[in-house]
Amino acid sequence: MMDSQGSYYQIIISMRHKNIDGLHLRSGIPREKLSELYGNSFMERCTSCRVEYFRDFEVESVGLKETSRWCSNGDFVLKLKDTILNWEDALPLKR
Repeated sequence: MMDSQGSYYQIIISMRHKNIDGLHLRSGIPREKLSELYGNSFMERCTSCRVEYFRDFEVESVGLKETSRWCSNGDFVLKLKDTILNWEDALPLKR
């Protein structure tokens, strides 16, 4: 689509995908518009406060396991977990 100044833009209502490479987030699609069905290999999440950490490196674990890093939210002192599902895991109802 083109706006009145001749600039192109795209309206994204929501996007669901199965890639785990983080490219959709890096492309500029807002996190709240994106459903990463199988997780993101560059994302860690605190299971208590739900804060997500998008890394510039691949997280070393798979299967919703604890990583070596901790949540930096002042209210919690918990290890973070990766967001990648194992192949045999069912899709979660809500992440």
